Amino acid sequence: MFRSMPSRRALIAAVTGAALCPGSHAGSAAAATESGHAALAVVCAHLPRAATIGRTCRRALPPAVATPERLAGLILASLPAASDRSSARALSRVLRARSRADFCEGRIVSVDGWLLSLTEVRLYALATLLSQPSLGAVHLS
Repeated sequence: MFRSMPSRRALIAAVTGAALCPGSHAGSAAAATESGHAALAVVCAHLPRAATIGRTCRRALPPAVATPERLAGLILASLPAASDRSSARALSRVLRARSRADFCEGRIVSVDGWLLSLTEVRLYALATLLSQPSLGAVHLS
């Protein structure tokens, strides 16, 4: 059976550049963390074909990390401390750089024959989990 998959370039661009909703600028560390989680949820909500790709990505990860809270924490913790997480657009740029760094540093995962950065795999797995109505309102903060 032939499955139409986006090109690698389209996948990377979509993963990191699709979310363009601006967020608020937070002053405290707690507010910055909250805005980072909110921006991450927006990025995930705009991933194309997230359900199809995300299910496969989720299976490629250890079960212990395949929860929304754990994935969001891992994604955000892997980013540079000084990175701008105040909006989905800013976070998208940082995630794109993190994805490139994953490849340079050998953090790649084979997913259904595709070689994806660890950041991409986590993003798609998170997007799938966040889109599941059975989870109800998932709080990432």
